[in-house]
Amino acid sequence: MLATSLSAGFAINGFLPAKPQANILQFYEREWRSSDCMPSAILAISGLVCETREEALDLIADENPFITINFVGGLDDCRRRIVTIAKRFYASELMFLDLSPTHKVKLRSLELLARVALSV
Repeated sequence: MLATSLSAGFAINGFLPAKPQANILQFYEREWRSSDCMPSAILAISGLVCETREEALDLIADENPFITINFVGGLDDCRRRIVTIAKRFYASELMFLDLSPTHKVKLRSLELLARVALSV
């Protein structure tokens, strides 16, 4: 893998319709060539975080055939799902595509996601 041979960071998109293999980031970490720094494996995910799961399900934008939704839910749903996804893909960092239908909802969703990130 080119990223490991160049000691470069690696990111994988987890919200495209073609599903990435869960072990790809584990392979990247195992094959890391640099001894003086840690690998940086990033997984991009998508979803919507609201106060409750019901609110998130009501607000989620129309389906997009080019984006797979990784999670939609409330704070507790989000926290559990993020931990599960990060462990499954051996990701040291997650990038988030917010699927909110409006700027106001997006701002609130990102505020809630920040709370989740601080608690994980």
